[in-house]
Amino acid sequence: MLAWADLVLVMKRKHAARLRKQFPYLNEWPEVHCLDIPDEFQFMDQELIDLIRTKVEPMIS
Repeated sequence: MLAWADLVLVMKRKHAARLRKQFPYLNEWPEVHCLDIPDEFQFMDQELIDLIRTKVEPMIS
């Protein structure tokens, strides 16, 4: 999936590092953007949803 992606969004920088470590053989990487969102929210927490939406919408519009 990384090979065809234009943009990969991760919540934390360690997630981007983990991707690069897991797939070192990829010659070309899509843009990887860290949203800098702490892992302190419950699943489907409205505050988390709003935060993701605020950070992501400018990148995909």
